[in-house]
Amino acid sequence: MKLFFIVVILSFPVFLNGDEYFTPGRAETLKKGRFEVGVFQPLRYGFRDDIEVSTYPLMNFIMPNFSVKKKYFQTSKMVFSSEHFISYPTLILKTISKRGIGGLLPETRKENIPHQIYTEHSVIFTYRFSKYFIMTPRISISLPLIFDNKKFSDIDMFLLYTRTASFHGNLIYTLSLDLEGKIYKKLYYCIDFDFYNDLGISFYDYADGIAANYEHKFYLQWKQSKKVSYLIGYKMVFGDYPYGKQFNILPLFDISFGF
Repeated sequence: MKLFFIVVILSFPVFLNGDEYFTPGRAETLKKGRFEVGVFQPLRYGFRDDIEVSTYPLMNFIMPNFSVKKKYFQTSKMVFSSEHFISYPTLILKTISKRGIGGLLPETRKENIPHQIYTEHSVIFTYRFSKYFIMTPRISISLPLIFDNKKFSDIDMFLLYTRTASFHGNLIYTLSLDLEGKIYKKLYYCIDFDFYNDLGISFYDYADGIAANYEHKFYLQWKQSKKVSYLIGYKMVFGDYPYGKQFNILPLFDISFGF
């Protein structure tokens, strides 16, 4: 169950060489009609050349989810877009509220977990200095829509703590920066930094804020072709949790397919 949580984009028509596929986190959208999917990454589809839709297929059984990315502006050097994600996390919160293996929340009465819709909205800007250095800053905000203001326990596990804080009614913002590019032939790199914090705004009086949390990721990617890509790297997380500060590092690996 935890692997579902512990888990970019495309083909840019201006760049005609095929190595621009399987590019994580950029503002570009997939070329119309193209699919890409990874073992731990979402299924993405180029609905139009300027609109990309995506979902985590397996997660839909316990957390229905959908995302759309819209590209507004593009030149040979830069791209600007927005991305909007929506999900219904109530089912999975009830699933993990139990004792023993798979229980990330205390076993409580199921009705203490509110029905809600989780949304996240991002603006993304990608600037290409060269094929060896591409920069993508992103600003995101999490907006929860809770239909019953009942309090339940924090999920204070690293990675999940910041990503579920808005489930209580908090507004959480994220500042991200991706640095990536080509190393040699089919080998690519990506370095990213993420900063999570609380806006200090809550829909409900009982919702507690979170302290600043930091994440960093590095990976190497081998783009075998337009049809398959391999990724290996690590992710580091430093967080200030209800029980104190903690540092974690974990490996990253994935295989992505395109067609």
